[in-house]
Amino acid sequence: MKNQSANDVRRYAFLNDIQRLEQLVDSQTANQGFAVIITNDASYWKDPAPNWKDRNDADFRIHEGREIRGQLAWAPKTSQGTKEGQEEPINLQGNYTIQWHDYSTIESVKNGQFRYCIVDVSPSRSLQNLPSFPRRRESIGKPNLEDW
Repeated sequence: MKNQSANDVRRYAFLNDIQRLEQLVDSQTANQGFAVIITNDASYWKDPAPNWKDRNDADFRIHEGREIRGQLAWAPKTSQGTKEGQEEPINLQGNYTIQWHDYSTIESVKNGQFRYCIVDVSPSRSLQNLPSFPRRRESIGKPNLEDW
């Protein structure tokens, strides 16, 4: 996939999905939900630059091992154009640890490594961690939901 930029906006959308899933679970519209993101852009899962906490989108970073909780908002100096349509802060009730997992690799292309992150939103959401998925080595390439 080509680099499409706007990673800050996509990370906001992913975290906003978690907030919406929490609302569905809290209202008992759903018993559980899963927010899923898959990408071949390593900037999502790799540790950011040392000054990442000074960036406009610092609250929305979803790199490996990051703990997500509480209110997440754009920095005050963020342009209106960047946050258009997503100005509202995200308020998470649960605590989540971001874990990325290998999905597949296309050896012959640049940025051919695809990884995914699944966040479990359930009534007891204290530092949620899902087991590595897929669980069986032979299922790499396509998720097998029967392994869950």
